[in-house]
Amino acid sequence: MPSKCLTVSSLLMILLLLGCTSRKKILYIYGWAGYFPPELLKAFQEETGIEAIYDTYESEEILETDLCMENSYDVVIITAWPSFARTTKAKLFHPLSKELIPNFKYIDPTFLARISRIDVNHRYGVPYLFGSVGLGLNLEKVSDIPLKEIATWGLVFDLTLVKLLSSRRIYLLDNAKDVFQAVLLYLGKNPCSTDKGVWRQAYDYLKKIRPFITRFQNARQEDNLLAQEAAVLQGFSDNIALASFQGRHYRPLINIAYVVPKEGVMMTVDMMAIPKRAAHVEAAHKFINFVLRPQNMAAISNRLKTANTSSHSHPWILPELLKNKEIFPSKETLKKFHGDFLPSIELTRYISDLWLNLMEEGSADLPVLDSVAPNSL
Repeated sequence: MPSKCLTVSSLLMILLLLGCTSRKKILYIYGWAGYFPPELLKAFQEETGIEAIYDTYESEEILETDLCMENSYDVVIITAWPSFARTTKAKLFHPLSKELIPNFKYIDPTFLARISRIDVNHRYGVPYLFGSVGLGLNLEKVSDIPLKEIATWGLVFDLTLVKLLSSRRIYLLDNAKDVFQAVLLYLGKNPCSTDKGVWRQAYDYLKKIRPFITRFQNARQEDNLLAQEAAVLQGFSDNIALASFQGRHYRPLINIAYVVPKEGVMMTVDMMAIPKRAAHVEAAHKFINFVLRPQNMAAISNRLKTANTSSHSHPWILPELLKNKEIFPSKETLKKFHGDFLPSIELTRYISDLWLNLMEEGSADLPVLDSVAPNSL
């Protein structure tokens, strides 16, 4: 009997050990759809033995809600402004251990300096991709407009030009802050102002051109240009660059260009961060370090047609993408890229009210104007 019990116990122990050793190492990543090359996830698994599962969210609001609740994510890809700024302030991220991210050294100091406003000493996030909110053009549809009038926000905000182009269709983003900030840049105002009166000026100006705007839309930026639905649209540099690359393979050729207006653009930066409740913190650091390897940063840029924060990756980037100075801006062009800010709750509501009023074509009562205390961010 004793020997039989020992045999059963030994068998159970062996099975238990086998179960432990065969258990998969898994890393859960949360980001925008189509925002990470699947082949890199596979390469990470082959190199580390950790299976990377990429889940997607549809909006920043959903992401922020998930971060506030119980979740299983180990790495999130998050926009610096406003989401990362807001969630960092709420202490929703795990501090980074820089000794586990030696490839952090490849990030250009320029981007680290810009992010330091919302993440002092870079304790919680790693900037890895960047872009801007500018103009996408179907060059054939604007061929009669002088070049000096194309490289400006006036293309969608100058009343004379807007009237001319309205029949060819103009699309703006369906986002209050993005549109108002573009107007403020055009008017020579501070796009990060905390003064309600400044935002009201943007609203008052937009009312004049509102009848000539075809549509306010965030989705289908590439499709709207490639299908020649719009002559000009406000959009994100990576979406428009992707449309430009695809348009070259159309027959007949469709010439699409991304333009950084002379008045400046708002900069977008995507961060990698580790949620406070992450279960696989060490693996998360390995993943971030893997992504920051220059060859991998280049692979992401080549796939998404967007710029990254590491000039060390440039030798591996497609020449036609790298030479596009609207996507990979020169130091001079980068001066026109404005870092964003995190509006106070009060100002955010005010901007939203103005936007709703604009969309309803003035049917609602305007919010009362008063001062707003400057935001610390």
